[in-house]
Amino acid sequence: MAITALVNGCINLCQKCRHFEAYYRPMATQITPESATGQILAQLADTNQRLAETILQLADTNQRLTETNQRLTETNLQLADTNKRLAIVEMDVAVIKSNYARREDIAKSENTLLKWFITTAITLAGLSGSLAFLAARFIH
Repeated sequence: MAITALVNGCINLCQKCRHFEAYYRPMATQITPESATGQILAQLADTNQRLAETILQLADTNQRLTETNQRLTETNLQLADTNKRLAIVEMDVAVIKSNYARREDIAKSENTLLKWFITTAITLAGLSGSLAFLAARFIH
């Protein structure tokens, strides 16, 4: 009995509320078995349409993933080729570095060349002087 009075009091309060129509549905607009079936069929059709759209989106996503996988495979092949070429370049650079001339090597070569040029110049001067003296001796 107390629960019925409480429910009636709540109904009276709700009728005074300005949002009464959102919460109260007259008996004439309540769902009948025929309208429930129609609503369920409408919801099923809507769900079916959304599932079809989702399947199309998944197919598109699958196609894009397949294309991405192909590009990734090509990139991996190019990366392997690039790694081989890089290893060759690194080996060539190591050979070049091992054959670098250091400052000491250049200074040593420079001193050797200077000595050779000076020795050659002195030798040629002496030889030309000797030839000139010999030629002058035979001419007179």
